[in-house]
Amino acid sequence: MQIALEHGVTIKSTLQMVRDARKLGVRAPILLMGYYNPLLSYGEERLMKDCNEAGVNGFIIVDLPPEEAVTFRRLCSLGGYVLSLPLPAQHTELTITLRPVFRMSRLLRPLPLTPACAYSASWPIRSSTSSRARV
Repeated sequence: MQIALEHGVTIKSTLQMVRDARKLGVRAPILLMGYYNPLLSYGEERLMKDCNEAGVNGFIIVDLPPEEAVTFRRLCSLGGYVLSLPLPAQHTELTITLRPVFRMSRLLRPLPLTPACAYSASWPIRSSTSSRARV
């Protein structure tokens, strides 16, 4: 994300990339993946409108717990967007040792609105979304 920000990538420019791809004939589903705060700052209702106009099909929000996403999930549902939210799967010594029951109970707790799919990530040694050098 930092590299994108350093190169001036914004929600507006990303939506323009989606528009351009759709004009070129791309028909594959396009999901925007990122953090919730930029979407919230952009404005959820404005985002839904602009994503609809651009041709976005959904979102993968990596830091929005399902139980805190009720409003955003409702807007996605009304707009026909796919929404993938994170499952609590960040394995650290602290959560494994002190809170495994909490994590499992949170994972199994029913949600007010069930997402179409769920995003889960552990802490890999290297990946495009993690800068951790070692586990």
